Amino acid sequence: MGLRTFGQSIQLNDYKDELIALRYLGEDVDVNTEWGVMTTARAEVVQFSDNDGTLECLKLGRTLVFQKAIQNEIRGSDDWSVGVFEEVPHPTPNAPDGTMYQLTEPAFAIEQIAAAMVAAGVDIT
Repeated sequence: MGLRTFGQSIQLNDYKDELIALRYLGEDVDVNTEWGVMTTARAEVVQFSDNDGTLECLKLGRTLVFQKAIQNEIRGSDDWSVGVFEEVPHPTPNAPDGTMYQLTEPAFAIEQIAAAMVAAGVDIT
């Protein structure tokens, strides 16, 4: 008998307007979505919080990344992509009030972010 854990599955929408980091883990092929069958990126997720001026990091788990802009940013790299997970306007002819998600510039220095990740035991190499 063998055991295998799945790990925690994260929905990025739960972290809107929060500082997160994503690391690309590969592709999931043939994921069924409301938009049809698609290939999507899988990523490891960490979240940051400001605790009285000290940045802290928490490992959250893994997620499928359905937002195209973020998929394109993380694909093909072993580096962590860090930013505030923001919903921004993205009107289209079929959806004039449409939105999308993107990672925007964090308010913390990259050195602070890296230190928080190392303190939480997150591999940044």
